[in-house]
This record gives sequence, structure tokens and C-alpha cells, in this order.
Amino acid sequence: MTQTMTAAYVNALSEQAATDHGRPVVTYGGMRLIDVRNDFPTVQVGRTMAPRDPALLQFVSQHHDAAFYPDDPLPGDDFDAEMQRMDTVWRLHRFTNGWGGIGYHTYGFPSGRLYLVGSYETQRASVANRNHLTIGHCSAGLFMGKTLPPLGTQLVAAMASIAAWTYARRMLAVISHHDAADAQNPTVCCGDTRDQWVPRIPQTIIAIAQKLNP
Repeated sequence: MTQTMTAAYVNALSEQAATDHGRPVVTYGGMRLIDVRNDFPTVQVGRTMAPRDPALLQFVSQHHDAAFYPDDPLPGDDFDAEMQRMDTVWRLHRFTNGWGGIGYHTYGFPSGRLYLVGSYETQRASVANRNHLTIGHCSAGLFMGKTLPPLGTQLVAAMASIAAWTYARRMLAVISHHDAADAQNPTVCCGDTRDQWVPRIPQTIIAIAQKLNP
């Protein structure tokens, strides 16, 4: 991602972040998250969704939602379309999978919107047996068949990592769900192009920091 692209997206994100669509906006490290936790309530199921000690955090895990949906999200999608997609995932995670709520902490879309879907203070259902160690971020879409996430989605993934680092009060590794998984729970998440974009997230974070703090 070039500096020009990053600057353009950051400018667009700043404009969009001022609109909360009737939901509160929370800020971590200059990153604004639309707080939709009340739209997608969570119940504790065993250790899933339970409180956890932030001192245990080791990494930010990157995911795709991989839920059945007729189309991947587009940069021009509106707030209602994104809410509908997250509602589909919430119902799958809470009622079908029995996880008690959306398995991630944050959710990002190519529109540039970043959502807080789960409290940072809780461990979600992001990485089996390692949920107490991670903050989970989902990039909306299914990135299989050599499909890369849109540039806006990749940028929002970097923004989510900045927010996670701010909450943790330290830098954390940023890795794919595939690389975070233990041997008993292998996965292809976040897609078969993960090695082409997830390792670049720290570089994108630097570009965002340079734009916001010239």
C-alpha cells in the first residue's frame, strides 16, 4: 500500500468516523470504533466471553468471517448492510456455534468503518485454547481462491491493531488465525492469501502513524 493510498484512506476514515449512526464511538490510540456491542449482546459460556487479565495478551489475531453470505462486502456498502452481515455472524456464533456472541473483538469493512463488537476485557472465541492470549479482529469477507482483501479492509485491520495495542498498553504480535492456531485446531483463516497481507500490517501501522503525526 503506497503512502498516497494510505493518506487517502485515512482522510476518508476521519470523515466517516465522525458519524456514529446513532451508536457511541470509542477511541483507542486515535482510532475510532463504532460501538455496536448492545446490538449484538454476549452471554458467558464457560470461559468463552469471560473476563481476562490484559497482562496475558500476546497477539492480535486476524480473521475473515467465513460465514455464508451471498456477496463479499464492497467499499460502497452502507452502515445497514454492514450491520446485517454482522447480525448473520452473531446469530451463527451465538446460537449455532454456542459461543455466546460474536467471536471477535473488532470487525472491519472496506468502507473504512471499524466496529467494536466485543469488550476488550473479555476473551472471545477467536483462537481455540488461546483466547485468553489474543484480541481478535475480523475482516469482513471470505478471502479464499487467491482473493486479497480490499485495500480499505487491510487498512482497517491495521487500525484495529493500533486500537488493540492501545488497550494492551504495549505492542503485540499481529498474526493470522492460521499461524496462531495450535496443532489440535488447524485452520486456513484468514484465507489462502494471508501471507501476502497480514505480515504487512505493521508497515501499514507505521504509514498511519506518519500520516496522523507528520
